Amino acid sequence: MTLTPETTDRVLVRALRRDDQQAFRLLFDRHYATLYRFVFYRLHEREQSREIVQEVFCRLWERRQKLNAELSVRGLLFQMARNLCSDHLKKFKPVNILDLDFPSDDLLPDHKLVLQERILHILTTLPETVRETLLLHRWHGLTYREIAVVQGISVKGVEKRMSKALKILHRHTASLLKNPVA
Repeated sequence: MTLTPETTDRVLVRALRRDDQQAFRLLFDRHYATLYRFVFYRLHEREQSREIVQEVFCRLWERRQKLNAELSVRGLLFQMARNLCSDHLKKFKPVNILDLDFPSDDLLPDHKLVLQERILHILTTLPETVRETLLLHRWHGLTYREIAVVQGISVKGVEKRMSKALKILHRHTASLLKNPVA
């Protein structure tokens, strides 16, 4: 079977279990950017984020023989990244979340800065587990099932956290949507 960028993760994992380097490369290409954003959000350090994502893929290669093709490799990658981030944060002090730069082409620079600060402030007020759930789903595109694997909770638990996050965000952002720079 020929492997292409359109090949499913399950098929790639089966090939990876047979030491297929092309399958590994396709998984790397498919998931690197999303994992990097996830790690960078948690650490706010570009170089350390790159190193952690590389370590995630090294561990994937080392454990390739034990992978279960029926389970989400994406969920596994995020779980490994989360664990490595936690280990790193235990050793080093994190940078302030307001130092992040999120691009937005639709806003004037002044409006963009004000909105970034306000939204990031709202995000920082969310409980850590709720914020992580929201970002994994909305920013990184993980399914509730994949988030459940990453966080070690049930899908129902993910649903409850998302509901809580969205209620809080809605309550605090209603005025921002009407007048972003007031």
